[in-house]
Amino acid sequence: MSTSCASYTRRLFLKALAVASAPVPAVLAMTPLLRRDYRADAVILLFSLPIYTREGVGGGFAAARLQDESGQTIESLQFAAGSDPERARGLNRLGFIQETVKSEGGAPAETVYTGFMTASDEQSFAQAKSALEASAEKLQYQAIEGQIQSGAARSRSVRFETPAAWNWTRFEELYPFAEQMIRQAAPKGKEVVLYARSASRSFLSAIMQTIRDPAEKTECTFVYGGGEHKLVAEKRGDEKVAKRLAARGLTRFPERIIAVHGRLQELRGSRGSKFRLWFEKGSDNPLPLRIEFQPKAFLALAFEAKTAG
Repeated sequence: MSTSCASYTRRLFLKALAVASAPVPAVLAMTPLLRRDYRADAVILLFSLPIYTREGVGGGFAAARLQDESGQTIESLQFAAGSDPERARGLNRLGFIQETVKSEGGAPAETVYTGFMTASDEQSFAQAKSALEASAEKLQYQAIEGQIQSGAARSRSVRFETPAAWNWTRFEELYPFAEQMIRQAAPKGKEVVLYARSASRSFLSAIMQTIRDPAEKTECTFVYGGGEHKLVAEKRGDEKVAKRLAARGLTRFPERIIAVHGRLQELRGSRGSKFRLWFEKGSDNPLPLRIEFQPKAFLALAFEAKTAG
């Protein structure tokens, strides 16, 4: 995968390694009806070939809540992930994204989203190694907040920093701090406004729409930041992965496991990336059982559910 493609994936997935053993923080102010905790495994690549693999370098969680309120359907979606420095050779990376989608008549009417992640510009294994060897007292974060409504998408990007010692194990402290920093900095940030008829949903909502759509081949557009994107996906069975998930106790119905082979593409650009995820068709919990993507040219990540929950 090219450097530009890897960078594109990183921005959309908030790249993360994570420690999912930590509970969903109460500060998220959302009681999820659905949730999955993930273990993160990493593969170091050299010229697209795996040279090192390690399991449990971090983890993550996905959560969702759907409710009806005054004739509207409101869906809240979250994804968070972060590395365990003790398992990831000192790497401290963390990301979070949250979306709230209000729908009327089955179609999104308004989407509000917030996200933040550690800023890391490494584009090669050598640069990543140098970053690990460097010591800093502060950790830089990139953050974004946005709203999509009536064909208009507005967003602001800001930066803030935290003590370098803060990582996923202190997420209960980091989240409200990040929220406060974004709220204070956003008015000073440059606003990006995008007008598009397709502007109705953002990234996580597009993923869930793809999972829920019964068609084998799907396509939907979404907005993230100041750009329009297209998610094209094809669903098919995957007997090999299904058997492994069943062996781990993650599904009792391996015949229902569906693999989604997706591609993200900028509508007004050449950058794109691929990802794969697996879910159980017909399950009460449609959140993915496994996710694979490549946030960097030298790094591939896999998030697999820790329990069937």
